[in-house]
Amino acid sequence: MILVLIALFVIAFFVSFVLITKRKLRIIASLISFVALVASLTLLIQNDKYHFGMKQVSHVTSHQIFTAAPKTPADLLLYQQVGKGSEENVYIYKKHADSNATHTQTDGKTINCVFFTSAKQATIEVTTIRYEYKNNLYKLFFGLGDNETLVSRNNTFNLPKSWLKISTTNAKKLAQIQKDMTPAQKQAQETAAKAAISAKVKAAIMANPKLATDPSAQAKIVKQATTDFQQKAFADIVNKLEK
Repeated sequence: MILVLIALFVIAFFVSFVLITKRKLRIIASLISFVALVASLTLLIQNDKYHFGMKQVSHVTSHQIFTAAPKTPADLLLYQQVGKGSEENVYIYKKHADSNATHTQTDGKTINCVFFTSAKQATIEVTTIRYEYKNNLYKLFFGLGDNETLVSRNNTFNLPKSWLKISTTNAKKLAQIQKDMTPAQKQAQETAAKAAISAKVKAAIMANPKLATDPSAQAKIVKQATTDFQQKAFADIVNKLEK
C-alpha cells in the first residue's frame, strides 16, 4: 500500500506543479503532495531500516530427532565445523527415522546448544525471534516489503545420555577403525565382552539367587549386559577420537 501511495503522491505533485494554472492553488497543492510524498518515503525507510510498525515476537517449537549416522551401538549427533578456525558447528540429524538427514542453519543468526539429559528421547527445541507487524493496518501499509525478518534462532538439542556427539571427520575415522579391526582385535573384544557379561550375570545371581534357576531372566541380563558392553566400547573409541 505504501508503494501505491508514493506513486500517487508523485503523480499528484507532478499534476499540481505542471497542470494547475492558478499560482496560489498550485503552490498549496504542490506543497501538500510533496509533504505527503516525503512523509511516505520516510515511513518506508523507517520500516525497511528500523522496522517501524513492527515488534519482536518469540516462537518456540520442539520435536523428536533421530541420528543421521548408520546403525551403530549408540546414537550419534553429527556435527561439522563451519570454516577453518571457527567455533560454530552445523549439527546433522534426522527429523524422522526414515527421512533424509537435515542440518542446522548457517545464517549467522543461529546459536546451537547441546545438552545431555535423563530424557529417553532426543529432541530439538527451536526458539526463533522475528520482527512481525504490530497489527493488520501496518501489514496492509508495509506488507509488500515482506520485512517479517528473523532476528535470532536458538537450537537446543536435548539428548539422552546414551547418545554421543562426534564430528563428521571423526565419524569417518570411526568407520575406518571398525573396518580395519584385525581378527586378533575382534577376538580380544569378544573375550572381554564374555568376561564382562559373565561378571554381570554372576553379580545378578548373587544379589538374587532365584535367578540361578530362571533362564529367561538370565537371558534378559545377558542381552542388557551385551548392549551395555557394546555401547561402552563404542563410546570409548568415540571419546578418544573427540579428545
